[in-house]
Order: sequence, then structure tokens, then C-alpha cells
Amino acid sequence: MSIEQLAAQVSNVVVDRMTLTEVKARPELVAEVLLEQREAAKRMERLTLRPLSRGLRGLMWLLRLYVLFMIAVVTINVIQIFH
Repeated sequence: MSIEQLAAQVSNVVVDRMTLTEVKARPELVAEVLLEQREAAKRMERLTLRPLSRGLRGLMWLLRLYVLFMIAVVTINVIQIFH
């Protein structure tokens, strides 16, 4: 990968308001910025959802059933009011 390609990848990063010629003269800055970006991407990949415990999954299902029950109760009450 050439310096121009590396500089193009980090063109949106401002390193002390350096011009492109200064960046080309110091390729270690570009490599450092790209290394930090790659490390950040690796940390982002490791952030996943944790599995729920058996008790928490049971609680979620109870809450779902409660919501369905309450929808039925409200619907029945609305029907009774209008009859």
C-alpha cells in the first residue's frame, strides 16, 4: 500500500493541520492513525450481546403474556362500554 493510498484513507483526520505533503513526508503518522483505527475496530467487534439467564428469559416471557392479557382486558372493557 502506497503512502498516497494511506493518506487517502485518513484524509478526513486532521493531524495538527498538516498538509498532504507533510503527511507524505512522515508516513509513520499515517501508520499510527491507521493502527489506532484498526484497534478501535477490533474492540467494536468484541462488543456483542450477552446471553440472558434462564430466569431473565422466563421473566421476559411472563411480561409478554401479561401485556397480551392486559390488551385482552382493555379490549373487553371497551366493547362492554359501547354496548
